[in-house]
Amino acid sequence: MIMRKKQGFLLALFVVVALLPWSTGIGAANQAIVTVTPTAIPFNATEIVNPMRGLYRWYDTEPIPQPRASYDRYTRFGWRQLEPSRGQYDFSAIEQALDEAQRAGAKFAFRVMSVNEFTSPLQLPDYLQQTAGGAYCSYAGAPVWVPDWNSSVFLARAQALMAALGKRFNGDPRLSYYDIGVYGHWGEWHTDQLCTPPASLATKYALVDMQIAAFPNTRLLMNSGGNEVDAFLYALNKSPRIGVRVDSLCNQWFDSQFTISPLKLAAMQARWKTAPIIAEFYNWNPSNLAQCNQQVQDWHIAATANGHISTWNAYSAEQQAQLLDIGKHTGYRFVLNSLAYPAEIANNSRVAISSQWSNVGITPAYERWEVRFELQPKGQPTIVWSSASQLDLEQLLPTTEPQSNSDMLYLPQLLPPGEYTLSLIVRDPQEYRAPLALAIAGSDAGHRYTLGNISITLGQPGYNAFVPLAAH
Repeated sequence: MIMRKKQGFLLALFVVVALLPWSTGIGAANQAIVTVTPTAIPFNATEIVNPMRGLYRWYDTEPIPQPRASYDRYTRFGWRQLEPSRGQYDFSAIEQALDEAQRAGAKFAFRVMSVNEFTSPLQLPDYLQQTAGGAYCSYAGAPVWVPDWNSSVFLARAQALMAALGKRFNGDPRLSYYDIGVYGHWGEWHTDQLCTPPASLATKYALVDMQIAAFPNTRLLMNSGGNEVDAFLYALNKSPRIGVRVDSLCNQWFDSQFTISPLKLAAMQARWKTAPIIAEFYNWNPSNLAQCNQQVQDWHIAATANGHISTWNAYSAEQQAQLLDIGKHTGYRFVLNSLAYPAEIANNSRVAISSQWSNVGITPAYERWEVRFELQPKGQPTIVWSSASQLDLEQLLPTTEPQSNSDMLYLPQLLPPGEYTLSLIVRDPQEYRAPLALAIAGSDAGHRYTLGNISITLGQPGYNAFVPLAAH
């Protein structure tokens, strides 16, 4: 039993009550069935902001206007910031970002970089620059220190850093995912135009392994890596739940880095079914926004950075509409098409609720959600009964036709006879995330959807009856 407060409801559902003959298991009876047909929210309506989909907060920016701030945030940290001196770690910036995300009802994700030519010529701690070897390279006309990737000292200290990060943050409910980084430009697993030799295959595998080992209870993403094939496939083969990060949306390189290898292409094309593909724009002023939108849909992108672009007012009205559509097209979009339940049911019995669902988005959900039915005494705010549906939104891939779902839920004998309001809500089992918003009208401010009224009668003591409901 779950006890919660109810807020005001905006009902936008169509309800039909029909008298149909059903067998109760102890004799035939006319059973009134309530059929609920919600109104779907059209794609051209205001964006539906949900976790792990749409436009996420990128480096504390969200220039594309949304109905509310994103439920997800992302940034990167240079190794030097996290380890100011050998073995002395300073994770305060990560901790602060996680705390700020939690206060905003969001989660945070990050990556570690050894090279970041946009910010500083040196991203490694001083001691590591002196002991691991490397060289200053010229990139885009500026000097940048690139380590000897194959140095045993570099690998040992990377292992120590990852172990410390994992000990501190693995499984933290505020952390949505960790990017497997460290190697290459900005931790993106490519080293074009850098003057030190690239990492050996053994080094790449070791860097992947140490980061996976550090975060066994956290979602991981492997960067697309440009021309990198072996390390990309090695990481994805570790688990179907390891997702992909692609930092080149709106550029032809987004596609070509996967088509260079049939194996890499096959892995990428299948990955979205089990793990998210997260993207960001290629440069600060993407011009071919139609290309962006097509890439989002072709590659089943779960979320795109709301940042790494120009200011909002720098875009024309047409371009602004295209940017908004990019956010709307990413990720899942769940619709309850219809639902049916008995108008009357005895306590101490099981009731079947039949429903049909669609996913009109391009991905499943990538976090665990519970679709729950709840009862409140009619006209009262208190939730007196709650039970989870068997519907798994992580398994509800994009649909062309509504998918049927049937639940058999037990109403306890302690539930007093009377009139009740039946509602539906999609909750985070860990109770960290806010309830998920469906693409249907009729929710209150907390994303609870009123389905209709139901009468609870007195059941037989000790008898566990079952009221069946035919497929709807």
